[in-house]
Amino acid sequence: LEALRMGIRVRAKGYNVFVSGAPGTGRRTAALRVLAEEPPCPERLRDLVYVYNFSSPLEPAVLSFPAGGGREFKRDLHRLVEALKRLVKLQAESGAAKKAEAEASAAVEERENALLSAFEAELAADGFRAIQVEGEGGTAAMDILPLAAGTAPAPGQEGEMAETSFEALQAEVAAGRLGQEAYDELRRRWYGHMERMKRLFGELRKGRIELEARLEELRDQSLSPQVSIEAAILAEKWADPKLRPDPKVGTWLAALEKDALEHLYLFRPPEEGESPRRRRSPALARYGANLVVDREGAERPPVVIENHPTAAHLFGSIETPPGDEGEAR
Repeated sequence: LEALRMGIRVRAKGYNVFVSGAPGTGRRTAALRVLAEEPPCPERLRDLVYVYNFSSPLEPAVLSFPAGGGREFKRDLHRLVEALKRLVKLQAESGAAKKAEAEASAAVEERENALLSAFEAELAADGFRAIQVEGEGGTAAMDILPLAAGTAPAPGQEGEMAETSFEALQAEVAAGRLGQEAYDELRRRWYGHMERMKRLFGELRKGRIELEARLEELRDQSLSPQVSIEAAILAEKWADPKLRPDPKVGTWLAALEKDALEHLYLFRPPEEGESPRRRRSPALARYGANLVVDREGAERPPVVIENHPTAAHLFGSIETPPGDEGEAR
């Protein structure tokens, strides 16, 4: 027993105690009795917390805390996330933010209207008109129709020629009232206008994407100082030597702040009509903590009895649950 007592008091890494003997000789009883005799040492107990590794997402980072510190750190991270969500919501509802977004949107809409008006004038000068039709699946789409010379104006368009279709013009060709060359020329010009309309809508779509990027930049610029303040408060708390934190805590909190500033859109609530599917695996989980070893309230290290001490039984395994699209995570 003295050898066993000496062995369990060796604290250096790489030292282990192996007890051998015939079955039924009291090996487990003796080991448990010697362990129970060891004086309490709560100051040596540490909590272990797994956190997101921002530089290598497939390899969680491990932080250690004095007994009970893991739970407190986990709660602090939750409060930080909730605080950032409130900041993002308040910023979106502020009058200054709404005014800035309205001004940026108005400038883009003015440019869009000017481009569309110029294109419609070009069509009218060449004997065509753009109309809205119902596309596949009931969605709205745009089409270009030729104007029929000598026809009655369409309702609500007094003084203007009515649209016709190429089917009707083919009938005119068959009846001899329209030459084939004139029909082919009209068709060629129609293809040209359709190609220009396609490029125009592509340009308008690009402008909308740039607008969204600009609005996102404006939101982030106004939020960044407040996010940094919230992160600094947390970092200052866990830099206090009285808490005996892991030196890596400060480095990880700095990485969290940097990542949060780059992903502020994750803190915004889902927009109306947005599919909730993407919320099944919350992206904000990256700012949480997984308390793996909790020593709060413990006086001495726990004794784990494992009859089949395989690596998986002793240390666990990494699970890969499917993501939103069925891919491994």
